[in-house]
Amino acid sequence: MSNNERAKVIQRTAVRGVVLTPERRVLLMQLREPVSGFEIWQTPGGGLDAGEDAVAGLERELLEETGLSGVEIGSLMWTRDHAFEWNGRRVFQQEMYYLVETERFEPNGDSNPDAGEQAWFLGFGWWQAEEILTSDQTFSPRQLGHYLAQVIRHGPPATPVEIGI
Repeated sequence: MSNNERAKVIQRTAVRGVVLTPERRVLLMQLREPVSGFEIWQTPGGGLDAGEDAVAGLERELLEETGLSGVEIGSLMWTRDHAFEWNGRRVFQQEMYYLVETERFEPNGDSNPDAGEQAWFLGFGWWQAEEILTSDQTFSPRQLGHYLAQVIRHGPPATPVEIGI
């Protein structure tokens, strides 16, 4: 990759699923950034394809990344604008987080067609909000535990909340 390609900022819109069980555990994926080795836990999801609407994109991402299909995509709860570096590239991403309530299942990312994403993937975990709040692990967004606890206590917000980094 040339220096010019590395300097270019990738702009994209992404959707993420806050996959929540009746026991109030959220499904997270652990990833390792390929250049720095930095490890992070985040909700399943990813960039929208050209012309794809948010719900269809999230359904596709959930199937590819976790094997989950046939679930109802709930309300848009959170939004954020996020700038970061991944694999030597600068990315500016607008994210939308949707509630997805389902029974606990055994996630399986074998349907993911992106070999790069498979290489970065470390594993799945079902987390409670309190575990996230007290963990020394890194989560994206950083205040995930706080916002998840609010949803568990009060239900999803009536209008989407901007959640920051």
